[in-house]
Amino acid sequence: MQKGPPESKKPGRPDLESDKDQLVGAHARKNSPAWVRAGRWRTAVYSNSLALVLGTVFLPSWLAQSIAGFSAYAEKQLANLQDPGTWVGYVGSADFWGQDPAELAV
Repeated sequence: MQKGPPESKKPGRPDLESDKDQLVGAHARKNSPAWVRAGRWRTAVYSNSLALVLGTVFLPSWLAQSIAGFSAYAEKQLANLQDPGTWVGYVGSADFWGQDPAELAV
């Protein structure tokens, strides 16, 4: 707990707040965003919108990195006349998780 903006929790109240305290659903003000006033699944989406946006950015970039990394790994394996394996096998290997990004450029 720390002092902060008026929206932050008051010291001594670390527990979850009710819909009434958070002004969502039936307790929303007239000038609140429409999705907060709507309630149900829309309020849940609005409440988790930051995580949804970050996940939407992270997952495709991780997928693109894994595909590019597997392509470079497979090329290196084939140049050494070795079986490149599968993408799933590559993603589960230390070659993917411990990979130095500078190695992809080589």
